[in-house]
Amino acid sequence: MKRIIAAVSISAALVWSVSAFSAPTAKRQVNHTTWVQQSLHEMKTIKVGMTRKQLMKVFTWKGGTQVASRTKQTFAYRDCPHFMVDVEFKPVGTLKRGVWYGPNDRIVKISRPYLEEAVMN
Repeated sequence: MKRIIAAVSISAALVWSVSAFSAPTAKRQVNHTTWVQQSLHEMKTIKVGMTRKQLMKVFTWKGGTQVASRTKQTFAYRDCPHFMVDVEFKPVGTLKRGVWYGPNDRIVKISRPYLEEAVMN
């Protein structure tokens, strides 16, 4: 009888421990999946024809050493620097002295978001 009670107790403890550890993992997975889905939706709001200024509300400078010009540049998503996009611009207007890009430059091409190791400054 003691063996049966011990076996039942051990089984109950195992079931409790498995459910205790698997439930938060499943919940985290749902939260991560939801966050990624919402982030991708936000990133996809940036379209050809929009301005650099509009792009900068969702993305930021990639950072690190990159070859950037007024017409081509890589940007990182503001909420997670591992998400990147490559953007090509059509220059609009003249630039002020010492500034190499214009906020009204128009997006002529934008890549799909992709993952890359973040460059921290």
